[in-house]
Amino acid sequence: MPDYRMSDSLILDHTYEMWHRPASLKRFMNEGIARALADLNLDNPPVDNIFVCVVCWNPVAIAEDTTVSLDGKVTTVTYNLAYRTCSKCGSTLFDIPAYVIRFWPSDTPNPTAPEFPDIDRFEVRHLIELPGESPMFHTPAEHAVWLVTLHAAHLSNDCPNMKPGYYDRFTHELYEKATSKLRAALGR
Repeated sequence: MPDYRMSDSLILDHTYEMWHRPASLKRFMNEGIARALADLNLDNPPVDNIFVCVVCWNPVAIAEDTTVSLDGKVTTVTYNLAYRTCSKCGSTLFDIPAYVIRFWPSDTPNPTAPEFPDIDRFEVRHLIELPGESPMFHTPAEHAVWLVTLHAAHLSNDCPNMKPGYYDRFTHELYEKATSKLRAALGR
C-alpha cells in the first residue's frame, strides 16, 4: 500500500483534482454525466476549482479545496471573484456560489490514479457562511451527487443556452442517471 504522508503537499494538492476527474467520478455515476461535470482545475493557486456548465461554458461555482490538515487556507482571490463588487458598475465579477471543500485523504489509493490517495469524506462550507448554516458532510458518493445538483441549479436558473421546456427533462435525466448507481449500491 502506498504511504501517503500528510506532509507530502504535492500529492495532497492534486488529490481532489484526481478524484474529480471523469474516470474517478464514473464510480458514482454514468460516464456521460461524469464528463458533463466540467471543472477547470487551476494547478497554481490562487483559485483551485471553477466548476463550469457544459451547455454555456459559464462558471457555475468556484471552490477552494484543502485537506483536513490545512486550516486557514487563504481565499482572498476566490472571495473577490465570487463576491467583490466593481466600484464603477456595482456588479460582481462572477456572481456565483463560492465554497471551501475540505477532504480527508484515504489510506487507499484512488483506483483510477493509484499514485494519489482516494478520499474518505468531504466537508463543504460556503465561503461566506450564512447565519445558522452548518457545514455539509459528504461521503464520496454524496459529494458526487452534490456536484450534479450544483450544475442542475445553474441549468434551471441561469444557463442562457438552455432551451425553454428542455430543462426539466434534461436535469431530471441528469439527476436520475447520476444517482442510479448510488441508489443501487444502497439497495434503494
